[in-house]
Amino acid sequence: MRRFFSCLLLANALISLFSGDCAAETVQLGSYPAPVMEMKEQVMDWLKGEGFRVSRETFEQGTVVLEAARARKRMRIGIEPRSPLASSLFLDGMAGQGGDRAVAARLKEYLDAGAAASGARAGTVSPPLPGGVESREGAVFCLRASVSGSPMGFTGFAVDRRGYLVSTAHDLNGVRWVVVGSGTGNEVRGEVVWRDVRRDLSLIKVGRTLHSIVSIGEGRSSPRVGERIFLLSCPAGSRGATAAGLIGDPPAMVNGQPLWQVEMPVSPGDSGSPVFDAEGRLVGMVKGRYRGTLRRGFLIPLDTIRDFLGKGGL
Repeated sequence: MRRFFSCLLLANALISLFSGDCAAETVQLGSYPAPVMEMKEQVMDWLKGEGFRVSRETFEQGTVVLEAARARKRMRIGIEPRSPLASSLFLDGMAGQGGDRAVAARLKEYLDAGAAASGARAGTVSPPLPGGVESREGAVFCLRASVSGSPMGFTGFAVDRRGYLVSTAHDLNGVRWVVVGSGTGNEVRGEVVWRDVRRDLSLIKVGRTLHSIVSIGEGRSSPRVGERIFLLSCPAGSRGATAAGLIGDPPAMVNGQPLWQVEMPVSPGDSGSPVFDAEGRLVGMVKGRYRGTLRRGFLIPLDTIRDFLGKGGL
């Protein structure tokens, strides 16, 4: 994806060169916990506030490129996906009065403030985490992988003492090995032994015995709408994060698969996190966040996880 963006910038720079413009350096603005289209709206708001007019917008292979102008100053801003819930941004000052880094600094300050205001999430729940849920923390692992050259973080949980973990599959296309980190900070290598793209589930094997696991057999297939639920996760690479929420609506069919709808904070890195009822029984796994919201997400139901593991021989 980044190669596509770089080629696009190079092509446009060559056009600018032959039209008498001077291409400036590309400034990397960083990564933010929001999908591409959400970040586009934030950038559009900033451009409007700065007096820029968007003259062109292109979208290809998941990457959005905005071309904007103000008086003699022109620039391009690229937004590319790092995961379904996170994006990276780049600014290319094309021509005009210079000051590309000053413009980039103002945009970055604006985006950082927005991320701090909207993405903050408490690391603990209130009232205190139920004991049955707290006892599952040792079975939750922070996962890291390199996807198309970019680091990616997500969550998984142990389901078999022989070294098997389950997580989502949408960030693991072409990935065989991941780094598996425990709450104590120890890390081991894990192998992605099976991916089911349709169910968005993956099975990961580590070469050691896992003493704490989440029981699939004791889970609950049919939590009640309005019931309180609890999330254990690794958002943005942190360890031991928790959040509370509610079952929002009955399962909806999305791309042929049932998904529970929940009212709960969902952050980048939460994909693959186990979700429990107040007794510590598994009810599902975080798939992702509903676009345009910070507190509405989707869970892969327990029955889908059971079927996946059954076909995997567990």
